[in-house]
Amino acid sequence: RSGKLEKVILAFEWLSWRPRLTGRHVEVLIGHAIHILLLRRELLCVFRSLYDFIYDRYESRQRLWPAAAREAFWISQLLRLSFADIRKEWSPEVTISDASLSGYAVGSSYWKQADVRQP
Repeated sequence: RSGKLEKVILAFEWLSWRPRLTGRHVEVLIGHAIHILLLRRELLCVFRSLYDFIYDRYESRQRLWPAAAREAFWISQLLRLSFADIRKEWSPEVTISDASLSGYAVGSSYWKQADVRQP
């Protein structure tokens, strides 16, 4: 495992102990986790209470809510599953998804192998 991954895992384990912090602090940690979890987009579904904490306590320091602490623990465990084998062949199926509090959208299409590989 990389040093960054270990630090992010430890940070979310620390969050699970319900420290006193601001929503801004949590926002920074979530940014690091999202960067890693994008390798396995399905793992991004866990964030809810942590986002609520950020919104509600952005500037004020408070003990992390129990539901947000549970999410932090789950994330610390899920981060260990976020990896990808970049040696695998590219799939011609290209997918996209997005979600919000009011709904979600998904889509897919098939592309030429050369177009999929293009950066």
